[in-house]
Amino acid sequence: MNNSKKTEKSLIFTGVGLLTLLVSFGIIYTLNIPPKEERALPDQMMISYYEDTVGRLTVYDASAKWDQGGFVRNETPSFSFGRSHSTFWIRIEAKKRRLLKNYIALFCPNIQDVQLYIPTEDGYDVHYSGWANSLTRDDERMTYPVFQLNTDTLREKPIYMRIQSDYSHNYTLEFYTQKELNQARIVEFSLNSFLFGMLVAVAFTNLIAFFKIKDKNLLAFSICILLLSIHQGISYGMYNIIIPSHSYIIMRLSIEIGLLFILSIIVFFIIFSGVKVYNKFYYKTLLFFIAACLMGYPICFMDKVAANFYGHSLTIIIPLFILYVSFRMHRSGHKEQRLFMIGWGLTILLYAISMLVCEGIIQMGISTFHLPTELIIMLTVSMVFAVAITEYVRWMQLDGQQVRQQYQEASERIKWTETALLQTQIKPHFLYNTLTAIEQLCETDSEKAQRAIVDFAAFLRSNIDFSTETQLIRIERELSNVKHYLSLEQMRFEERLKVEYDIQADGFLVPPLVVQPMVENAVRHGITKRAEGGTITISIRDGQTDYIIQVTDDGVGFDLNSDIWIEGYHIGIDNARERLHRQCGGGFCIDSKIDVGTVVTMSIPKGVNL
Repeated sequence: MNNSKKTEKSLIFTGVGLLTLLVSFGIIYTLNIPPKEERALPDQMMISYYEDTVGRLTVYDASAKWDQGGFVRNETPSFSFGRSHSTFWIRIEAKKRRLLKNYIALFCPNIQDVQLYIPTEDGYDVHYSGWANSLTRDDERMTYPVFQLNTDTLREKPIYMRIQSDYSHNYTLEFYTQKELNQARIVEFSLNSFLFGMLVAVAFTNLIAFFKIKDKNLLAFSICILLLSIHQGISYGMYNIIIPSHSYIIMRLSIEIGLLFILSIIVFFIIFSGVKVYNKFYYKTLLFFIAACLMGYPICFMDKVAANFYGHSLTIIIPLFILYVSFRMHRSGHKEQRLFMIGWGLTILLYAISMLVCEGIIQMGISTFHLPTELIIMLTVSMVFAVAITEYVRWMQLDGQQVRQQYQEASERIKWTETALLQTQIKPHFLYNTLTAIEQLCETDSEKAQRAIVDFAAFLRSNIDFSTETQLIRIERELSNVKHYLSLEQMRFEERLKVEYDIQADGFLVPPLVVQPMVENAVRHGITKRAEGGTITISIRDGQTDYIIQVTDDGVGFDLNSDIWIEGYHIGIDNARERLHRQCGGGFCIDSKIDVGTVVTMSIPKGVNL
């Protein structure tokens, strides 16, 4: 079985496995949600809530608000309320104490501040939870607030709970027996340990792979997944267990870390996709989004409400744009984007669910055996991305091996044809510079390296053939050799070297290697000596009695009486002039002005035959 079939088979098995995992969790979660009628509160138990818009009410003020009819009755333990920087009071009253179990839980793992007021003879006994109270927290030390209730000693007064948060939430109250609490601990520990362990494993696997093969895609992806793990640890209250007494240090940075994660997604996509080369507009848009993420940090210091909304908006807009770009690239032949389209689609689904949960449209945590759907989706996304990167790196390695093989073959060819190369007037520095540039491209841009090798091989072949050529050749062959040479030089000098062609005549004969040395002189002694570079123009015109070939550059120019004629420049011109005159009776002249440029003109009489 060849590599492509193995790859396809592994991708199919991976996809089926991920889908099975997601569907299994979905089925378990669905079966574990009680019917709506079972989730309704008994008639003899009443849970109500009141929004403290100022955030300064005491428990006695809240009790007075109840007497004034300010509380709203809730029919189920689930609460679809809570907005950024909100403070709510919850009133729990049971006419029969047996309706209350031993523990009361508020399912909201990243809640900021929770105070439970249990009635006593003298007033209320206050218990604290939430990450803002990590130093004084006195609950059951789970990822979410769980308080013990001694139902035997409870007074015939309502229980109050004060909830305050800078971030959007909706809440679910749950009542546990001791057995149910133990079950909840086991489920919470097992599920979160497995899912977070998988995320961390994906991150460190790619990080280790980066140190081994030095592919920057692996580093960018591992950083992205590590930031995801940190942020999801905030969302699911993991630091309430890992660093319970100091969880506030990282929990309060939820929005900031979220923005950093979004920024890492953009950087990862830019590095992986090569969008800078593919489309400048898309690349500039992604840079704008990076700036937009950075703008979120000042907003975090000024207004948490605005920062929360701003961050949620970016988490939808940016993945949507990335999905669109990924789709466009896939349509244009970038097959490596197919798995990433799935990943970006699942990412959008994740953040859509997150926003709906925060706004109370979707209620999570209805059951004791809560399944973190968001975390499952993100784990699936990370595994899809990991498979995609693995395949991408494998393809890049195969391409690199092919390029290096072609490079080695070209090097061997040079060794065997050293004598012939000397006869073609190819400068040693040109060979060394070209080979060095190709070697660097083998590691950074395999496609560009392959094109450069093709041009280099064609240039060498032409010069070797011309070295033994005693007859005239067609101008098309000479121009082809010139184009291969200029393509290699443009690879080195990029935007500094521009080339224009003005070809108005063809089909006539010229001595081999008369145009190419003039072009090389224009590059070496004209264009590259100007800091900003310049343009070389090659024109061919049909005159009355001659064909006129001109090589023009707007380089630094020179004085015809200066020392520039010493060494190669003067020798090359004399060589071309001599062969033009001897082989076809042609003419040659050169004109140059300092800081203006140089024009080399060659004339080939019409009617010249082999």
